[in-house]
Amino acid sequence: MPTLKQIQNKIAALNSDIDRIIDSGLMKDIEKYQKEYERAIRDAKFDLNDGRFGKTSRNYLIATSIDKKMSNDFAALSQKHFKKYNAVGQMSLDFNEYIGYSKSVDFKDISAIKQIKKLDFSSFYQESKELDTLIKRQLVNSIAAGSNFSTSVKNLSEQLLGTGQTLGKLERYSTTYMRTSLFSFNNTIDKTIYDRMGGKELTAEYLYIGPILDKRIRPFCLNHVGKTYTVAQINNFPAQNRSGLNPFTVAPGGWNCRHKMILKSPTITL
Repeated sequence: MPTLKQIQNKIAALNSDIDRIIDSGLMKDIEKYQKEYERAIRDAKFDLNDGRFGKTSRNYLIATSIDKKMSNDFAALSQKHFKKYNAVGQMSLDFNEYIGYSKSVDFKDISAIKQIKKLDFSSFYQESKELDTLIKRQLVNSIAAGSNFSTSVKNLSEQLLGTGQTLGKLERYSTTYMRTSLFSFNNTIDKTIYDRMGGKELTAEYLYIGPILDKRIRPFCLNHVGKTYTVAQINNFPAQNRSGLNPFTVAPGGWNCRHKMILKSPTITL
């Protein structure tokens, strides 16, 4: 049966796999999308006078329609990313089998899965629409002011679309929201398994487990990792860490937390 150290190593590997899905997949796609957005603006046939926006109705029309093509591109990007959810779910099933819990739960048994994917997609897509609105507003303001075209696009890149040194607005949002979402998806499957094994009881004990000493650990997690808590105690975590996040199905330590609550079992050697 696995020792505590072996479980921690397994969680570290699981976290690395999820990080890899985000960093090498989603974030690269987002970065590419933002560059394409900037290119679409640069390639748009705006009316310019000596390098400055002309205050024409045609320019306003172009500024408010660039997002239509980009919206389709982002929808395709999102669909590609959300297909990774099944792989993350399988990781959770495999992890629980490793620590001694029967692999008796399948995706079809977890009614929350489709709802989670739908909510995450909706939130992710909404953030892209907010980016569209900010870009259109800035372009319209630049046209109204007759601003220099190159300077306006440069400002858009630095403030919203990202540069070599700065993450774009969507990229900044994605790296936090989607990382937490995938870990949450993973933890939801864990909780579904544990609920079937008495994990709902207020006296049921869970182990706060995951990274112990690394650069990314936060004080709340550092104070709790490796310790055992009852469900009644864990229910107070959202108020204590001020995240408001469900400690079982999202993350015990708040946003970007990489720890898990696993149901105590005789198969785990502490």
